[in-house]
Amino acid sequence: MSLEILYHAIKSEINSHFTATVATVHYLLIQHGFKCVALGEKPPEKVDTRLTDLLPPSWNENTYKCSLVYWSPSLEFYLFLKIFHMKEFALVHLLKNENVSMKDMDVQYSVYFSDDFSSFQSLFQRPNALLDVIDTQLIRPSLVPLKKEVAVQNLVKQEEEVISTPQTTSRPSNSATAVSLPCGRCDLDPLCPCTSGGASGMLFDPLRNFMHPPPPPPFLRPCPDNDNDPSRIPLGSVPPGARFDPIGPNQQDPRRTWEPDPDHLKMPSFNDRSNL
Repeated sequence: MSLEILYHAIKSEINSHFTATVATVHYLLIQHGFKCVALGEKPPEKVDTRLTDLLPPSWNENTYKCSLVYWSPSLEFYLFLKIFHMKEFALVHLLKNENVSMKDMDVQYSVYFSDDFSSFQSLFQRPNALLDVIDTQLIRPSLVPLKKEVAVQNLVKQEEEVISTPQTTSRPSNSATAVSLPCGRCDLDPLCPCTSGGASGMLFDPLRNFMHPPPPPPFLRPCPDNDNDPSRIPLGSVPPGARFDPIGPNQQDPRRTWEPDPDHLKMPSFNDRSNL
């Protein structure tokens, strides 16, 4: 919507330089996303969702003073506009609330208006210059600190909500320190299921790293019918979790990689400096 369109929408209500100034400031606030929600100095108890770009009824009844309340749906704060007629010019105030003024300026009637109210072109002598001076000297300098203040308030509100919200989920554990590595569990937990492929004692067997469980020992692998190896017994002969010693030495795998080998551990006198 342009200023000329707004002028034609309220042409019958513009009867002085003062009302033309009010319409111009109103147009710029609409361009910045504000909506006029009340006539006077008090904001409404509840903002109507059916917002309009037009001025409220009876806004031009007072020929010396006009007070309007604006609301920003995106920024969610009020802005208060007060314009006073001072014979040769209009004094424009933009307020943060009812009492705190942010910016003010004066609009000289003789510079921007004529005395011919018959059309937009005849009344507004320098419309672009008028829009530019009000926007740069009044509206923009007022909105920049307000937008920063609203952004800080929203950030503080979000932080308070995060602090006040109870944590319902447990903290994710690091995969490197997860409890899936039960080294030493059987020395502390009396209910630990100390199976051959599960938890272990304090000694960490390099062949039984918990990231890659070893295959079952040869004597517990499936035994072919024609296998005469005495160290291998049929499956199901050893209950799960039971301790079992092979019947005899393994003839097929002399390295015995399924059990800790003495070479896995350090020498008994490894830490004895007297032997160095």
